[in-house]
Amino acid sequence: NISDFQYFVNQTIIQLAEKNNKTGEAEVVLIAVNPATFKHYMVDINGKGYVKSENVFKLKLKTGINRIKARLVTTFNWEGPETELVLFYKPPLF
Repeated sequence: NISDFQYFVNQTIIQLAEKNNKTGEAEVVLIAVNPATFKHYMVDINGKGYVKSENVFKLKLKTGINRIKARLVTTFNWEGPETELVLFYKPPLF
């Protein structure tokens, strides 16, 4: 399928760098792919709306499904395509 090789400019990769199952804390890293005029990242966690973000941040996972959406913004205020990472978190019983 040709779409398997489609390469987006100004795309954001979301990488889970670290996750602590006991505390439910996670460290997320954002990586810009081929950004011509990168300005900053925007992140939406669990549908709370987009906010400006650094490329590395920590978050507290809620029990169940967690959705992290990210995109980059260029110096011309153009927003790159949305990328999404879905995590399921189940705290330990003991």
